[in-house]
Amino acid sequence: MIPRVTDFIRLIPGAIIGALLMLTVSKAILQPQAHERGREAERAAALERSMDLIRKRSATNDKIGRMSDGELCSALGGRWVPDEAVCE
Repeated sequence: MIPRVTDFIRLIPGAIIGALLMLTVSKAILQPQAHERGREAERAAALERSMDLIRKRSATNDKIGRMSDGELCSALGGRWVPDEAVCE
């Protein structure tokens, strides 16, 4: 038996409904999951950036903490006057 064109035409509404149903399900289930994974990745990246900044700040604080008053004055562009213990 050879399928007729009318048999195929009758299948079109069912195919359209099936496609719409699959699209709706994928948007309802897959899209929120993708958004959540994106949020998790962004949170992890932000945490990593924060940790890097804390490490750099800690190293800077350590370096500054070991400087004498004169070294700190010079590093800030001043001129240390040791007799008066003043940074100009």
